[in-house]
Amino acid sequence: MGRPKGGTNKTWSAQEKYEVIKPIIEGAISLEQRARELNIKSSGMLCNWTKLYLNGGIDALENKRKP
Repeated sequence: MGRPKGGTNKTWSAQEKYEVIKPIIEGAISLEQRARELNIKSSGMLCNWTKLYLNGGIDALENKRKP
């Protein structure tokens, strides 16, 4: 299970995240349907992105720098 050994996590830019959640925000599709369309295993990630966008706009979708 999980990603193959030696694999890396996909990093999403703020613009990519916005393009993924745009149909959800517009009410055209549900979180679960969008996750299935894009072959994303966790709709929770999309839920988090949607909440961030609604509370802080596209700037809230920027990745945080890791220490």
